[in-house]
Amino acid sequence: MSKIEVRKSRISGRGVFALNDIRKDELIEKVPVLVFSYSEHEDLDKTKLGDYIYDWDGKGVAVAFGCGSFYNHSYRPNAICIQQGRYFEYRALKNIAANEEIQINYNGNPRSRRKIIFG
Repeated sequence: MSKIEVRKSRISGRGVFALNDIRKDELIEKVPVLVFSYSEHEDLDKTKLGDYIYDWDGKGVAVAFGCGSFYNHSYRPNAICIQQGRYFEYRALKNIAANEEIQINYNGNPRSRRKIIFG
């Protein structure tokens, strides 16, 4: 049974929402990623997929499968994205209520306040 689903978000476009309560430190999902070089990134930016990519260790970009590319950014996130090889794990930083939007800090560090530049 899935813990999450993608829905329309008040923050931006689509987002990931909890279907049931999720406990602090609980694994929300583990998803594979597809890695692209920076030169391939230029081609991705010409498509809608360009809006759903992650930086990959400063060596390229990645598209996360599952709900991975739909998590919205927050400087007060309730979840974290952790790179595990060629997978991303999303874990709850605090208790998340059913129907609450799950958000991560795109900087990787939940406490980072570094400005995010999109596009």
